[in-house]
Amino acid sequence: MSVAPSMPDSPEPLTAAPATGVAPDILCRACGYELKGIAMSAACPECGAPVATSLRGDILEAASPEYVRTLWRGVLLAELVVPLLVLSWTVLIPLAIYLAERAKEAGSVSGVSVQRNIDVLQGVLSFVVSVVSLAGWWMLTRPDPGYAPGAKDLRGRRLLRGLLIVRAVQSVLGLCVVSVPAILQSPFSVFSGSIQIHSNNGANTFNNPTWILAIALRLSFFGLWLLQFLMQCRFLGVLAARIPSTRIAKHSRRATWLIPLCWTVGFAACFTGPPAALIYYWWILDLTRRSLGKIIRLQTVPVVAASDAPNPLDSAP
Repeated sequence: MSVAPSMPDSPEPLTAAPATGVAPDILCRACGYELKGIAMSAACPECGAPVATSLRGDILEAASPEYVRTLWRGVLLAELVVPLLVLSWTVLIPLAIYLAERAKEAGSVSGVSVQRNIDVLQGVLSFVVSVVSLAGWWMLTRPDPGYAPGAKDLRGRRLLRGLLIVRAVQSVLGLCVVSVPAILQSPFSVFSGSIQIHSNNGANTFNNPTWILAIALRLSFFGLWLLQFLMQCRFLGVLAARIPSTRIAKHSRRATWLIPLCWTVGFAACFTGPPAALIYYWWILDLTRRSLGKIIRLQTVPVVAASDAPNPLDSAP
């Protein structure tokens, strides 16, 4: 019975293909230059990368070192989002609420001012987290210079970048809303993460078409966030195939249903679902970053031609 080969959990040292003959119709994996007809023992005329390494396919170890370093920095920023969220939820916002309540008891500020200051703080923190997340995933979705224009993940990359732009615009609008009290009391308050549609007597008007529209808009924001998250998991799966790593591929697929489940059902059940989801999400990103770090270190090792590689039979007894 044959066993199907699987991807290794960590990249192996780079070994070039036999440097004989000329390259077929392929692109340089480092810069995208057409290598057809160039001797495989030569280097790319455009960037100087060994032609033989481009025969290894789409693995990241054969890609441009600058591109791999950009991916590493992108994962690092995306990973930083999790501790920023934890810090804001567990320290900054509770501390702000405590200090505001003390000031309210002392009579130095009113209850309305306390709530407004807390809303502004939440808006600023949400904006900072969104900027860090946008920067990280924008680096992660940077086009590979060695990919052909019709690369298979091009559509998914563009969709994810479009969702990142939409979420960034939403964060900017949310920051503007919480900064202007008049806007915060209008239907546009939906952009701040809260819905504050009021009637003349101050009560929520559930039968108000504007309020219903605000609810629908808020739900659409959640749908965009969910779609963005699913596309991020899919993109991590694409990176896993190029590292290659079966662990990252397996957990990125599992995260597409487990993290939303923890965030919804887990929150309703015992309130521990969201923290568990954040930890799991951070762990997948950290595993990806460490794998990319190994590739960066391997790319500093000189390429060994297949003909010069040690024969394992020579060491056999």
